[in-house]
Amino acid sequence: MASDRNIADGIYEWIDEIGDKIPFSRAKKNFARDFSDGVLVAELLKFFYPRIVELHNYPSANSYALKIENWNTMNRKVLSKLKLHLSSNIIEELSRANPKAVERLLIEIKDKIDSTCAVEAKDSDETLNAEFIDEIVKIPVSTGDEGEKIYKKMIPAILLEKKVAEIKEKDKTITLLEKKIEHLESLLLLKETRIHDLTTQLYKPERNDFSFKSVKRPHQLHTTL
Repeated sequence: MASDRNIADGIYEWIDEIGDKIPFSRAKKNFARDFSDGVLVAELLKFFYPRIVELHNYPSANSYALKIENWNTMNRKVLSKLKLHLSSNIIEELSRANPKAVERLLIEIKDKIDSTCAVEAKDSDETLNAEFIDEIVKIPVSTGDEGEKIYKKMIPAILLEKKVAEIKEKDKTITLLEKKIEHLESLLLLKETRIHDLTTQLYKPERNDFSFKSVKRPHQLHTTL
C-alpha cells in the first residue's frame, strides 16, 4: 500500500513539474475532477505526441455524458495508437472523477512517455545528424488572439536537454580557444614590435666623431719641415 501511495505521489509531482512546460488550460484544484473530462490528458499527450492529438476534439465538459464522449474519442483517436486502450468501465470511472482511476491512467501514460523518450534518445545517438536536428528542433510557439500557445513541432524534453548541454559544452571549448588565440596574437604583436626596434637600431647610421681639427693641412706640413 505504501508503495502504491508513493507511486501516486510521484505522479502528482510529475504533473506539477511538467506543468511548467505544458500550457494546461486550467489550474489544478481537485486533481481527479480536473482530469475527469479528458481535456488535461489531451493537453498532456499533445505536448509529447503532437501529431496524433487534436485539442479541438476535447471540449471542456461538466456533464457525465459529455465526459464519456470525450474519453471515447480519445480512446479511439489517440490512446489506441499508443496501445493504452481503455475499457468502458475505466472510462466510466474516469468520468466519475475516481482518483484511483485517474492515477492509474496517468501512471500508464508516464510509463509510455518515458519509454518513448528512451527509445528516441537511443536512436538519436546512432542516427541523428545536424540536418535532422535543424528539422525537429522547430518548436515555434505562436500566440493566438487569446494568448493560446500552439506547439507545432516538438521533441522529447530529455533529448532536447541533452543537445542543449552538448552545445553549451562546445561553446565553452570555443571560448577557451578564442582566448588562447587572443593571447597568441598579443605575443606575436610584441615579437613583431621587438623585431622592428632591433632592425631600426641595426640600420641606424653610426655617429661620425672624426674631427677636421686633428688633421694637419699641407702648408702646415711644409712649415714644420
